[in-house]
Amino acid sequence: MSDGFRRLGDQTRGAGWSHEEYLAAVLSREVSEREASGAATRIKAVRFPAHKDLEEFNFDHQPSADRSDPL
Repeated sequence: MSDGFRRLGDQTRGAGWSHEEYLAAVLSREVSEREASGAATRIKAVRFPAHKDLEEFNFDHQPSADRSDPL
């Protein structure tokens, strides 16, 4: 939170945001950063051999997988 609150404050001050709107934006950013950091930490902790994305998935090895719905 300490990285961006001053920059966000400068931006919101210029836009005329209320203190409540500013605080909500700062806290929302903090929650997003914590979620991203937690996910990265958990992925690192399981020690997968390599990072893979769905774009890299080879559908030839699993022909029954639905290409249109990745989830």
